Amino acid sequence: MKLKSLITISFGAIVSLLLPVGCTGNKSSQNDNEQGAASAVPVHQVAVPDSVNILIDIKDAQPLAKGFPETTTIEFSEECENFVGMPHNIEVRGDTLYIVDSFKAPGFYAYLKDGSQLFAYTATGTGPEEFFNLTDMKVTDTAISAFDYTGGCIVEIDKSGNFLRKVPVAMMTYGAMLDGNGGVWADFSNQVEENVKLAHRADSLSGFNMVIPVPEAFKGMITLPLLQFHSLENGEITWQPSHDHRIYTLDNGNAILRYNLDFKDLWPSDKELAKYQGNTWAIKMRDFPVSRPVSHETDRWLLTGFQSGDRRYLHIFDKTTGKGRIYFYGKDEYYTPQAISGNEIFLLRTDGNVEVLEIR
Repeated sequence: MKLKSLITISFGAIVSLLLPVGCTGNKSSQNDNEQGAASAVPVHQVAVPDSVNILIDIKDAQPLAKGFPETTTIEFSEECENFVGMPHNIEVRGDTLYIVDSFKAPGFYAYLKDGSQLFAYTATGTGPEEFFNLTDMKVTDTAISAFDYTGGCIVEIDKSGNFLRKVPVAMMTYGAMLDGNGGVWADFSNQVEENVKLAHRADSLSGFNMVIPVPEAFKGMITLPLLQFHSLENGEITWQPSHDHRIYTLDNGNAILRYNLDFKDLWPSDKELAKYQGNTWAIKMRDFPVSRPVSHETDRWLLTGFQSGDRRYLHIFDKTTGKGRIYFYGKDEYYTPQAISGNEIFLLRTDGNVEVLEIR
């Protein structure tokens, strides 16, 4: 596939760990117009605009219970035909939690904050309105969409739980999201056979244009999706790629550096990164000092969850003051944060329910 002219930003040395890891019934067209992956060509680089450097120092971490002594729990109702098994992606809009379960009970779900279900769309399979596993959910005023990794397409439903359409992306895509202009963003991971990391397609008739290439040091370190793309409540799309400590704004076919997550000495130097290369990279990366970083954002807060050693961490950055605070908790208590809305953090418990923490 021939690429059009490209614009991207400078991509320096990068790495972080992202390893695979009310009730209505089933209410999702075949991928018969599949677009191929983008091909690699030299990248035009433009100056990086102002971005924010966020210092994250685990030495400053306090126990989570100390920072949030009072919490509430959302227990999802199971008194319905189909109910969520383990939330993988949550977007909060007002009093409604829109949820994607990727593995345990695959589907789209909507719940109120009291745990009652509004709808469930759980049509798994190979049919024209079906899917396999979903990630990278986007919620708009009228619709909900998510990327079906196995099917290589984006599935879109309305906000009552009815199927709308499938948007073909490409096989061997590891994450994707619709933009607001009829285009598609696609993450092709770090595949050896392609030099494309991030690509954009302007519409269904266009091919993919490369936006960011695969870093040479991490070619072949293919990773399954874990919330690379984020749709903010204000409509912006951000991208937190695997094997990276940076977050980008995606706009008009361009990736613009938004935040640099500065983990200080915890992050390996360029020279130290070489030890993770080779055929046994997957085993070596289990010991990488920062793993599974996931960020969520509002107009005021940037929330970043990650794992280091035997602890998970929650970093809260206040964009109005430029200051952050960090907390830790055990791996048997919570997973990474799932969402933030207003001053409320939605943290997934290991039992599948959600703990709500209020920032004060």
